[in-house]
Amino acid sequence: LELRGVTKTYGTRIKTEVLHGIDLAVPRGDFLAITGQSGSGKTTLLNIMGLLDRPTNGTLAVNSVDTAGMDDEAITALRGRTLGFVFQFHHLLPALTVIENVMMPLMADKGRETPGMRDAAAALLKRVGLGERLNYKPDEISGGQRQRAAIARALAMKPAVILADEPTGNLDSVSSGEVFALMRELNKSDGTAFCVVTHAADIAKQCDRIVEIVDGRLV
Repeated sequence: LELRGVTKTYGTRIKTEVLHGIDLAVPRGDFLAITGQSGSGKTTLLNIMGLLDRPTNGTLAVNSVDTAGMDDEAITALRGRTLGFVFQFHHLLPALTVIENVMMPLMADKGRETPGMRDAAAALLKRVGLGERLNYKPDEISGGQRQRAAIARALAMKPAVILADEPTGNLDSVSSGEVFALMRELNKSDGTAFCVVTHAADIAKQCDRIVEIVDGRLV
């Protein structure tokens, strides 16, 4: 990901500029922490980096592709194939099994279940330590296991970058450490870049880089 001069303004009559001239690059294999107080602009920045929102000014390139002129359909396709998401709350669908949840990005991309898709999802779940929980529902596994399943789902499309918004914020200290260790392991083994928004100083200091947002500016 590469952001150049990114700003974000909300409102029409009364305008509020939330981000001010953000320059930020996330190269392959990076493990970046974004920190900052509540209301500093972290979530707005993550939404723009994740192609969930568009900047008011500036440019965002994903895998060297400038996204400025892309329509919503092209943005959705690019997001689905190059970016993965992990949130504080896992957002697993309660009616589906763990393996069905992990298959969702693959099915969204292909429009249906295809041969090998279930095996690919099972292999991912095995990698994150859930090989024995494939057919469990989300409410039948622990919070740490649900977050592991969410990480497996984020990896389903082999993304270049995973954007994680407070990924350990809803976990106890033991589960938090295990989930963070898993993300670091995947980062090193696969070269997947991770961009982690966190309030936790102990999590941030274990990342390769830390950038802080203060009043919408990177420092």
